[in-house]
Amino acid sequence: MVEKATQFLAIGGGMELRPKNPLVKTFIDYSGGHKAKITVLPTASDFGREVGSLYRDAFLKYTDDVKYFLIDKREDANDQELCEWLTESTGVFFTGGNQLRITTLLGGSEVEKIIRKKIDQGIMLAGTSAGASVMSSTMITWGRADRMVKGNLQMSPGMGWIRGMVIDSHFVKRGRISRLLHLVSEHPGSLGIGLAEDTGILLTRDVSEFEVIGSRQVVVVDGRSISHSNMPKLREARPFSVTDVKIHVLGSGYKYDFMNHSVTVPDDSKDIIELEVPAEERSLPYVPSEDY
Repeated sequence: MVEKATQFLAIGGGMELRPKNPLVKTFIDYSGGHKAKITVLPTASDFGREVGSLYRDAFLKYTDDVKYFLIDKREDANDQELCEWLTESTGVFFTGGNQLRITTLLGGSEVEKIIRKKIDQGIMLAGTSAGASVMSSTMITWGRADRMVKGNLQMSPGMGWIRGMVIDSHFVKRGRISRLLHLVSEHPGSLGIGLAEDTGILLTRDVSEFEVIGSRQVVVVDGRSISHSNMPKLREARPFSVTDVKIHVLGSGYKYDFMNHSVTVPDDSKDIIELEVPAEERSLPYVPSEDY
């Protein structure tokens, strides 16, 4: 059990619910360990019952107090049983799906008010895929990965639980670097965080540093040093140009200070932890070195 201030765990989707997954362990530990009381909210999903059951059963291996609640219409977000359970919860987990379902169904509701109160009091708040993207003040709602042109990105207000960054998920598998390059080209002061699958960032409230956890990487796209962007001069659907963007690719154990824009490298003197290779990558064919 870990007792700290409010923690946020944003995961890039594809989280494997295996027992030794450090993402699962981190969520349970910061929620209170075997004494945790957990709320699972599959609000983003069109298959909430199936998804909620999946996560509930996975978390029940570590604690006895886990419930999921379906929120398919606005009135569900004011349900008395849900609000009472949520008020007593030590951990909340948002599943993946469509992040606009979360903002439209929860915005201004009793559930949102309780979550904000719990953030002030101390809680573990986690989300995967859409559940991670919605945490920031601004979220990406659409953007094709295969086109790097002006206008190929749509954003809208998120829940605003995490400030100072815009989070994108499924970042590596779906090749979404173009989305964050578009973001910083238009808003150089924004910090883009691309989360690979089965990988997340752990933040402590009021601390400007996050730690990477998981089997893959987190990509940080920093536009502060941009010296040129032709975005203002372009018509829609035209290829854009941008120079001097700073990019970090950070694996598990690396830390990033998103206020001072500095990286902390893990201590090499510590034992290297071999993370389990995700299932879909175990059978990847060998690629000769000349094939780039």
